[in-house]
Amino acid sequence: MKTFTLAIGIPAHNESGNIENLLSAIYKQKGKNFILKQIIVALDGCTDNTEQIVAKLSKKHKEIKIINDKKRRGKAYRLNQIYKACNTDLLLPLDADLLPKNSTMISKMIREFKNEKVNVVGGRFVPTPQKTFVGKVSNISYQSFEDAVLKLKNGNNIYSLMGGCHMVKMSFGKKVVYPKGTVSDQNFLYMKAVKNNPQGYIVSKESEVYMKTVSTFKDWRILGVRSTSADKQNVYKYFGDAARQEYYMPKKLFAMSLMKFFILHPVLTLGSVALNLYIRTFPYSSEPENGIWITTISSKSGIFM
Repeated sequence: MKTFTLAIGIPAHNESGNIENLLSAIYKQKGKNFILKQIIVALDGCTDNTEQIVAKLSKKHKEIKIINDKKRRGKAYRLNQIYKACNTDLLLPLDADLLPKNSTMISKMIREFKNEKVNVVGGRFVPTPQKTFVGKVSNISYQSFEDAVLKLKNGNNIYSLMGGCHMVKMSFGKKVVYPKGTVSDQNFLYMKAVKNNPQGYIVSKESEVYMKTVSTFKDWRILGVRSTSADKQNVYKYFGDAARQEYYMPKKLFAMSLMKFFILHPVLTLGSVALNLYIRTFPYSSEPENGIWITTISSKSGIFM
């Protein structure tokens, strides 16, 4: 397999808790199928010391480039900046609150490009252990749904593409522009990838990154507005019925996954069902403004594994 040049793009808003961990982990990645050329950190109106942390590391690592206009513009805007600044074969956008599970995560993602029709490769989130009850319930909620997602179309579906960790072939990526106010960058990208190419997206099930689920009731409600309705409505706006078809999840498949986790974790699974029903019945009133959501604080602290 050829050796690809790689850029990593990190849109960051107040990520001082984890961004140093992430950058350190990036430099520990191994593989003969890529050469790391760029790390583009697009700061989005940070009010903490994220900029100072990244600036310090940039003196040691020449690949790190900082984009900072001191304004809060949202993730879609920053992704467009990153795509424009990228001059490599592949781009890996990474959320700053994640951490690669091992040193071969990037190499495993790149292997999926052996199929020349693939333009986007998705990674997988692995929830870190939680201490609060809501956090534990949140983990089960994520894992039980992912169990169904990975069985739907062998995992190659709109649900498995995570905005926080995916890889883009830039011969395709240079044609992608996220519309102003986009709140579902990953689903927008998925629809672009498969619009005229059914093999345009594939999930790399072995490419895993640690993430923290929300651990407070308020943050669950904030996140719920996005995951239950806003993401879908945003994509319907641009792709219509084609997107509606991609969101189809067989009820039987989901029910089987829920039953599997109920047997393993009955209390937490029931808690997950109850909280998800609550946020649908009593949705949080907050809506994104120009694609900018209220930050879920409980998922933003550093990851140490």
